[in-house]
Amino acid sequence: MLLRDLIYSLETGELQNLSIVDTETGVLKPEHYGRIVTSANLGVTDLHTRFLIKKGSAVVTLKEDQVVYPIQDRFVIQPTPKPEQFITTGHGLKSFLKLLEVRNDKGHKLPINDGDPRKGITTPSFNTMCVSSELWKEYDVRHLTIEFQRNGSLIPTCDRSYDPDCLIVDIDARYLHALSLFIASRLHNPSGFGTGGVHEGNNYHALYLEECARLSNTGQNISETSYGAKHRQGFP
Repeated sequence: MLLRDLIYSLETGELQNLSIVDTETGVLKPEHYGRIVTSANLGVTDLHTRFLIKKGSAVVTLKEDQVVYPIQDRFVIQPTPKPEQFITTGHGLKSFLKLLEVRNDKGHKLPINDGDPRKGITTPSFNTMCVSSELWKEYDVRHLTIEFQRNGSLIPTCDRSYDPDCLIVDIDARYLHALSLFIASRLHNPSGFGTGGVHEGNNYHALYLEECARLSNTGQNISETSYGAKHRQGFP
C-alpha cells in the first residue's frame, strides 16, 4: 500500500488528537512524515518477524573444509567469483530474518538445532548455519537448499523527501490496523505531542499485541509459492 494510505489511516484514527495533525485540516503535517516512516519501518519489521508473510530461498554450495556458512547477500557467487563465496542462487537474502528449512541434494529435510548435529544444521546466530563436515564426508552432501523467513522492503530514510503518493509500505492491507497501532504506541510517548504521555503509548502497545493475537488466531500467517503467489487457509 502507499504511504498515503497509512498516513490517512493514522490522521483519521490513532494520531488525530496529536499536534502533529493540523487541527483545521485534519491532515498530518508534512514535517512529521519522517517520524511516521521511521516507525513504519520498525513496525513492518516487527510484523514480518511475528508473522510468516514472506519467504526467500537460496542454494548453498558446501566446501569440504568449511563448517560455518553465514547466510548473507555478500556470499552470493558473482560472475567473477571469490573464494569466500558459496551461495549459488538466492532470493531475498538482504532481508533474511529466520532460517525455516534446509534440504540436502536428494530433497530430504535436515533437522535444525534438533537431534544429532552430525546429521543436521545448527544456528549459532540467526543468519549463520553450522554444517557438520560429516555431511560432506559420510553422506556426500554437496548442496543445501534453504528456505527462510524474510522482511518486507523498508522505506529509504536517506532521501527525506517522503512523497506519500510514491512511497510503498511493504505490508498487506490486512495488517494496516496493527501497523497503525504500532506507530501510535511510539508517537504517544512522554516527550511527544499528546497529553496522555507514556500511559497512552503503553495502551496502544497493548492494543497492538491484542491485534497481533487476533491476526494469529484467524490464521493470517501466509505461505508463499513461487515467492510471490500467496496462499492462505487453502484459498488461492
